[in-house]
Amino acid sequence: MKSTHVLRKSFYLILVLTFLLAGCSSGSKNTGSESSSSGDSGSEVVELRLGHIATETNPYHLLAQEFKKLVEERTDGKVQIKLFPNGQLGQERELIEALTFGNLDLAVITSSPVSNFVPEFGVLDIPYLFEDWEHVERFIDADVSKKLLKETEKVGIETFAFVPRGFRSVTNNDHPVKTPEDMKGLTLRVIESEVYLETINELGATATGMPWSDAYTAMQQGAIDGQENDYSINYTQNVFEVQKYLSLTEHIFAINTLMGSQQNLKKLPEDVQKIIAESAVEAAEKIAEHNLTEADVLRKALEDEGMVINEVDKEAFMKSVPKTQEKFSKKFGEEYFNEIKGL
Repeated sequence: MKSTHVLRKSFYLILVLTFLLAGCSSGSKNTGSESSSSGDSGSEVVELRLGHIATETNPYHLLAQEFKKLVEERTDGKVQIKLFPNGQLGQERELIEALTFGNLDLAVITSSPVSNFVPEFGVLDIPYLFEDWEHVERFIDADVSKKLLKETEKVGIETFAFVPRGFRSVTNNDHPVKTPEDMKGLTLRVIESEVYLETINELGATATGMPWSDAYTAMQQGAIDGQENDYSINYTQNVFEVQKYLSLTEHIFAINTLMGSQQNLKKLPEDVQKIIAESAVEAAEKIAEHNLTEADVLRKALEDEGMVINEVDKEAFMKSVPKTQEKFSKKFGEEYFNEIKGL
């Protein structure tokens, strides 16, 4: 099994390398928060720091790397993006705080933790908001998406784009989950978000919020029974090593964002700000397409690693969360909820 895992990892890494060939340049001098705000470019190289919590084989990093490539090419190397994966600069709450204070220039962030700073973002986490990938794509292209992106400006963050990642489903090490009844007795790790906690609780399990950095060890030691996530996290973060069953509840759709510190980016010349914004949208579109096409590949990779993947009674699950849907549509904005639901 271990050799199969190595081969699978190597195969997936080859796919990833198509996004990484631009390489990382190390000739820059300044970080974004330290660079001159004069807009006088000269020969000085501006370095911007971008952080995220995932590994280098994860779509978080693919997005960061594609964005880096586009910005560096379009500024002729005068703007360099230095990447900090694997939570080197902190977990997502810390990264968001750093953006608001100007202590970090850029970040790839899951949309969910943003709701702790911008409540409206929580609408994206309401269970069974999205029917399928096509519904998510309609949302990305709609005016309501652009309106939601602007909500982070009130906390000093520029959010350039949403990046569809995939449906989140339940894993555990005890038994396949096929109906909400099968959720009873399970303790599952979720993102530290009120809507996630209440969703899993209403579905019948016991939810516990914890940072992702603690989740693997908690599953390995049996402190929790499982967690819920999309294919990419389950594979690239080696969840299959400590979890046997993946049940396709598909209760929430995972969405990433590419964000920047407004106060830091405003120090840059206007033409550079435009390049950053346009490159972010283009990178997001490319990785969104990658995430969709890779879903089947990742599912097979997880099965090859020994995970047992099963379908569930989706209708029963959808009918199990009326209180969560009602409560959080009111809390995060019924206008947003109804507009997205009706796309």
